[in-house]
Amino acid sequence: MSLKSFLIEKVLENNMTKNEEMDMSQLKHAFVSILNIKLSSEDFDILFRRINLKNDGYVTWNEFISYLIMEFQKIDVSIQHQMLELPLTGSPEIFRTRHRTPICRIAFYPELLPDRSSSFQRGCYLTASRDGVINYWSLDFKYERSVQSTSPFLKIQQTAITDMILMPDVQIICVSSTERDLRFYDVVAKKFELRVMISSLDHIVVCMSYYFSSRVNEDSYIILGDKSGSVVIMTFSSIEKGPFKQQPEYNTLFIRYEAVIKGELPDLKVTEIKHVHTNWINQVAYYGSLRAFMSSSRCSECSLLFSDPTRIRIHYKFTIDRGISCFNFCEESQMLVTGGPDCIIRVWNPFVPKKASNTLQGHKATICAIIIQNLGQRIYSLSKDRCIKVWDVPTHTCIQTYNGLQHELSENVKVSVIYNDLTHKMIICSLLIAIVVCEQVINQETSDGITHTKPVSSVLYNHLYKVIVSTGLDSCIIVWDPWLGRRLYLVTNAHSILLYGQYVNIEITAATFDDSEHLLITGARNGSLKIWNFNTGICLRNMAIEDQCEITSLSWVENRILCTGWNRHVTEFTISKLDTYKKSWELIHTDDILFSAVRYPQVLTTASYNGEIIFWQLETGQPYRRYQVCY
Repeated sequence: MSLKSFLIEKVLENNMTKNEEMDMSQLKHAFVSILNIKLSSEDFDILFRRINLKNDGYVTWNEFISYLIMEFQKIDVSIQHQMLELPLTGSPEIFRTRHRTPICRIAFYPELLPDRSSSFQRGCYLTASRDGVINYWSLDFKYERSVQSTSPFLKIQQTAITDMILMPDVQIICVSSTERDLRFYDVVAKKFELRVMISSLDHIVVCMSYYFSSRVNEDSYIILGDKSGSVVIMTFSSIEKGPFKQQPEYNTLFIRYEAVIKGELPDLKVTEIKHVHTNWINQVAYYGSLRAFMSSSRCSECSLLFSDPTRIRIHYKFTIDRGISCFNFCEESQMLVTGGPDCIIRVWNPFVPKKASNTLQGHKATICAIIIQNLGQRIYSLSKDRCIKVWDVPTHTCIQTYNGLQHELSENVKVSVIYNDLTHKMIICSLLIAIVVCEQVINQETSDGITHTKPVSSVLYNHLYKVIVSTGLDSCIIVWDPWLGRRLYLVTNAHSILLYGQYVNIEITAATFDDSEHLLITGARNGSLKIWNFNTGICLRNMAIEDQCEITSLSWVENRILCTGWNRHVTEFTISKLDTYKKSWELIHTDDILFSAVRYPQVLTTASYNGEIIFWQLETGQPYRRYQVCY
């Protein structure tokens, strides 16, 4: 029977004040008289010892509250799914762009398999800058080569690129420019030849998106968003490269946009949705599962349009006061996420545009990129002030705020972001290239993400709380329910140091309980010791033997802690309410002590790396017998 109901009853009846204490007999009488609960003497003794944290024979108000909190934690689902480490750790990898101007777009060019499937395992990255230079990068971001996009009609003025899309099914790269043109380059066999150029568009194209299906018979889509707030949809069949195949009579086809609309470019169909937004378009995308496109703008009348290009009359309009600067859609969970200059993340059902399902607040600048992870369970958002926030969608909470990006990723320069879902890397480009790992990829052979991510150093069973406590080289302490097989509580970064502005975890190498089994002491590889209330994750005291001296064994006898390690000493700590006293026993061992065992109340036995076994008087700390084990 849990004590929660008893505590609530006592508070309601005001039978116990904050200064009141109850001994075991009074508490047992209260159980019987108030709640009519009868426990066996053994069960009640265990219950009383759990509540009596000070182990002084009396239960106080604070001990009641502490026990209540621990009881609720056992059923707290969020604690059971607590992360072993924060998603964003360490500093980002920084690379020079090898561009003279800021990068306007980064994209991944995959190598398609015969079934037209692709992944981040095969392919390369491409970055395009405003001056028309396109750089090729390997999967591990090694620079490979550069190509140049230029306008044949500009003799003096340099081109100004606005966006780039990759079309791997037809092996074409398309760029748009401020000259109101689209340039389609053939990149077969590392070529970069201008194949088709569509000029004299009505307005400057500021953003583009491309979609192709894994089924070759389905059409491919180019979605264009221009400065006037209009959306242009180009549809073609990718069989035999469609309208971009090389013609024997000419190498490059130059054609005006008005001629394309009239159908003079074979196999390319154009659909226009004019002035759907009152401001220029920030982002466009096509999603095959919806068979529809989306476009966003900083427009208060139509912030986001969700429409089927084959049935333009069927569309959904999302309206936000200051508009939407970026969006992302999870096709698996059918969840739409938007961000804008009002610094608010909104989660939508795409078919219910009137009201967002959830809002996430915390950013202090315009949101410029959104990444969805784990089938819509987690969101990464990047704002113009170089701040990345990690959101847990089911609990509607911010897990982490990351401010580790360099100042060169200026808020005054537009950034382009791509996410590698295989390596969990977010690649951010502007004046620099920054790669941030969004949650380390878990090695499924060693951990499932719930257990330790590195080897386990100790496993202890607590008879009082009937739980298992494990510590590991990942600097984590985990409390387990052995009967239900679930994790009850997690302490991350239990031993850590501040090194060059970053917290570095230290491996936990030893652990043990005190006599009452209320407290846990852990020892680490750097010689530090910590005393914990392991049920609440609170560190009560910090101690140390010697710097960078690994602790190999711990024993807690009454109010004394006996510690052994690589310093070859037995170090004794005496614990009082106000202070901790430390002394080292006589140096007898000639090598590192690896293990110790206590036979209370007489003997401590220690064993070293070179085979020495020494028996010590537990009370006085004097050695009285020594053996040399030969093997």
